[in-house]
Amino acid sequence: MLLANHAKEARVKSERVQTATAATAGRAKQVLDDAGEATQQAWSEASEMADDAADATTSASRQIADSPFIDCAIDYVAGWWIHGRR
Repeated sequence: MLLANHAKEARVKSERVQTATAATAGRAKQVLDDAGEATQQAWSEASEMADDAADATTSASRQIADSPFIDCAIDYVAGWWIHGRR
């Protein structure tokens, strides 16, 4: 009878461990799914920001190219900054 009780207790403990393991695995999957979704959103936002920065750079380049005065002023300031004031 004592051996039967131990076997029953072992079976109950095994079932509890299996249930806890399944619950933990389910929670881990949910956490990984959430992390994957957050990563996708962050990547998408970073891509949008990079596109906006590229557009702004292109726009600024066009404005400089369209205005010889701005181009000349930038050259002057860059030369002054590189070579120092004389």
